[in-house]
Amino acid sequence: IAKDAASTGTFTVNDGTVAASAINFIRFGLPSAGVISKDSDTWSGTVLASGTAAYFRLVQLGDTGGLSTTELRFQGEVGTSGTELNLSSVILVAATTLTIGSAAFTFPVS
Repeated sequence: IAKDAASTGTFTVNDGTVAASAINFIRFGLPSAGVISKDSDTWSGTVLASGTAAYFRLVQLGDTGGLSTTELRFQGEVGTSGTELNLSSVILVAATTLTIGSAAFTFPVS
């Protein structure tokens, strides 16, 4: 999963290949009971634009960002509690560092 440094708050999901280096990559731990959590690495980056975080999106490397019914994406809510991605504050200030200490995503059995 590659962090797209040129985009505001975007993390780009690799198509399943393993990165040779942890630089600019986020990693997940092993799934358990339908839940996948971030690993022990620190996820952080510089906020590029001020605003209120409302959602996140994980996309494949090379995603066009446009409307699509074929590009694989995972999107969820951002909040301070009870959402797919919880932050200490949803108010983002440009040029500050955003650190994500924990993240867990539940995928229902299909």
